[in-house]
Amino acid sequence: MIGRHVKHRTFGIGSIIGNEAGKITVDFSGTVRLFQFPGAFERFLITDDAVLKSMVDEAIKENAAARKKAEEERRMAKEAEEAAAREAARIVSRIPFPVPGKTHPAEHRAQGDSASVAFKCNFCDGGASATCIGFRGKCSDSMIRYNIEQAKHVWCSTGSVCKSYYDGHIDRAELAAYHDPNSWYSACYESSFFDTWSMSAGIYQTGENAGKPMHLNRIHKGSLAVMTTRKPSDKESDRFIFAVFLIKDAYSGDDQDEGTVTADPVWRIELAPGQAERILFWNYYFNERKPEKIVFGSGLHRYLTDIEAAQILRDIMSVKGDDFSAAFFTHFCEVNGIDARNLSAPYGALMRRVPDSQK
Repeated sequence: MIGRHVKHRTFGIGSIIGNEAGKITVDFSGTVRLFQFPGAFERFLITDDAVLKSMVDEAIKENAAARKKAEEERRMAKEAEEAAAREAARIVSRIPFPVPGKTHPAEHRAQGDSASVAFKCNFCDGGASATCIGFRGKCSDSMIRYNIEQAKHVWCSTGSVCKSYYDGHIDRAELAAYHDPNSWYSACYESSFFDTWSMSAGIYQTGENAGKPMHLNRIHKGSLAVMTTRKPSDKESDRFIFAVFLIKDAYSGDDQDEGTVTADPVWRIELAPGQAERILFWNYYFNERKPEKIVFGSGLHRYLTDIEAAQILRDIMSVKGDDFSAAFFTHFCEVNGIDARNLSAPYGALMRRVPDSQK
């Protein structure tokens, strides 16, 4: 494939100079661009090279088969989820509705108690609607500008395809083409979250470990993953929870790869706009060393206790008011030996702050 020629509608004739891991690198007379393979040949690239065209056609056929298989797996997962919801309704009908406790959890956490994890996500308005918070595609132009110019998020501002779009190297259609959950070269974790239902621990950005992958050391199958974000105009204290899921597969990470978690196909909840903003992350979480301080910091994840995770699920159940979220809460409590009826009230950093009127 190296050395074979292609044509792009904007850049003209180019020569392939790199080919690895589902992508090709093309040199257009000194202008070098990276493309998905073979996806780019369905949208932007053409070739008169018979050998290359045969390779492209075969790869497209294989991708189509893979997509068909993935669609069938999603259909089966949807059917399993619907069956679980029906079973949940049956279970919930015979379980007393839990009553929030009045006591607070212990001030200090034992390391073994931290079995769940919360992830810090940059807000992504891709696919946002009246029923969807976002996280389903590339951000809008205004959000991309905010992430790069004001928030200066490291990934958005450096090696991302959004930065290439921002700099004018690719157009919006080419940017959209990178929304491929089956490819490692998606724009970012956030833009494909609701397609993949998976999340990674991230990379150290500063300090002696800068550039090294972060690990997830305290989680396992059945732990709760909590997805958090805040909108551009929000303060850190406004950080809210937009999705939760039980972890099906957990990889702690190594020297080469980040820790990664993937959702159970049944036990997962997406919160709609209006619901998500009512579940504030800092109502539940606190920093042991400075319990009233509300700063997430540079890390992309924080560990939660099972009690804190159960408190989140209980409040989601109250906000959503459906059988499935109630069954999720009940299931989590049963698996982790938590007395749902006597679960303590949240006592996160927001709850610990003294109101100005009482100072």
